Amino acid sequence: MTDRPGTNLTYLGFNLEDPVLSHREVRQALALATDREALIRYLLHGQAKLAAGVLPGYWAAEPNVAPYP
Repeated sequence: MTDRPGTNLTYLGFNLEDPVLSHREVRQALALATDREALIRYLLHGQAKLAAGVLPGYWAAEPNVAPYP
């Protein structure tokens, strides 16, 4: 058996046609209010790493994306 990083992806998507979620400020507020480290710790049992995008560490990833605090 080997242990190495994988490429599983878990994300929260928004329905941009929803009258409330269509506002960028609302989506930003939700992103700022989400404790991503707690989600990894409790829902994913600490078996994940925070990512700034869907392709971290790959040639097509954008390295200069500023993550939400």
